[in-house]
Amino acid sequence: MDWLMEHEDDPDVDEPLETPLGHILGREPTSSEQGGLEGSGSAAGEGKPALSEEERQEQTKRMLELVAQKQREREEREEREALERERQRRRQGQELSAARQRLQEDEMRRAAEERRREKAEELAARQRVREKIERDKAERAKKVGD
Repeated sequence: MDWLMEHEDDPDVDEPLETPLGHILGREPTSSEQGGLEGSGSAAGEGKPALSEEERQEQTKRMLELVAQKQREREEREEREALERERQRRRQGQELSAARQRLQEDEMRRAAEERRREKAEELAARQRVREKIERDKAERAKKVGD
């Protein structure tokens, strides 16, 4: 797609691609096709040599082993990542729980402090009332005594 975008202004972009003589996509050239290629000046030894059936099976086996190894590595990596995510989730849960507990403890301290302050204010108010009552008694006794 990128190549098409880069070469859209080329004059020969719409012309079909010419394949080499005797080349058929997806298969090896036959001996009659190779004979035509050798005479055309291309080096037949430059391409990949044809593999025997045993070599092909061995290569297939190696590729399957490589694919299996890559899959095992990916599964192990995913498992490690899943464990790490679980650890992080637990750590965050513990931190959240600790934060909630600290908040609750702070609230309890504030409430206890508020109750102590209210009690102290109530005690001071009672003391003022008692003192006023004492002063009033003393004033009445003074008036009666006069």
